[in-house]
Amino acid sequence: MPKTKLTPEIATYIRAHHMEQTGNEMARHFKVSKGVVHRYQQKHGLQTPRKVVLAKQGTPPGTTTFTAEEDKYIRSNHLKLPIKVLASNISRSYTGVMSRLSAMGLEIPKEIRRRNKNLSYFKPGHETFNKGKKQSEYMTPEQIEKTKATRFPKGNKPYNTRKDGDISIREDSRGISYQWVRISEANWHMLHVVRWEKLNGPVPEGKILRAKDGNSLNADPSNWEPITRAAHMEKNSGAIHLPDGMIAQYLSPKNKKLREEFKKHPKLISIKRNQIILNRKINANLRNGSQAKQSDK
Repeated sequence: MPKTKLTPEIATYIRAHHMEQTGNEMARHFKVSKGVVHRYQQKHGLQTPRKVVLAKQGTPPGTTTFTAEEDKYIRSNHLKLPIKVLASNISRSYTGVMSRLSAMGLEIPKEIRRRNKNLSYFKPGHETFNKGKKQSEYMTPEQIEKTKATRFPKGNKPYNTRKDGDISIREDSRGISYQWVRISEANWHMLHVVRWEKLNGPVPEGKILRAKDGNSLNADPSNWEPITRAAHMEKNSGAIHLPDGMIAQYLSPKNKKLREEFKKHPKLISIKRNQIILNRKINANLRNGSQAKQSDK
């Protein structure tokens, strides 16, 4: 096991030989961890010249392990083939080929990179090699046995599977949040509707439930009243009855996170609500004025 202690003798040696020896060589000389030498070099700015490092690695400056034939192949095909395919064809790594391209001053235009990327996508109508086949038709018995350890057992369910009675909060397209309750697997109902119907029976035909206090998350049955859609729209048209969630939707129709932030600022919600009310009054007056002029004619 290499020693990890830096002695004055080692420090003196590093200062005297760092220009012609690599950190690994000096570490082996004293049988210490290479990290000991590297940290000392870094702390005191004693960097071994790159040409010395490359020479020790068997790759002198200005040389490469790529052969002339490989260079010729790269130069002829770098604009025709994706780099991963090209690298595989000459048994080289992707990184190695990219470095060689840079060293040879070869650049791949954006449109070709985009084309190569599109070539890697599955095309419409693509079928996998094992479609319609039994596992034994494309895997050996040894491979099948090996997969058993990672298979989900029959009837397995994800760790986050909800149970009957669990409640979830969901937001509709207008930005208004409601509580939903799981009745059974893949069967969720609005919590306020379930509770109201349990107390009052089915919602009357042609009516919907409206929150009296404007808070759609308040699922107490006493907070909800059956109302026709026409009456519901009439109340909403005055804007004063619009819940905060809908006002936040006006402020940020696309950014959900921003809507949630707006809900935390009642003054901003109130200003926007007043603006909506004012705009609707102005538009109503303009419509009435236009209708009056037409009737005079």
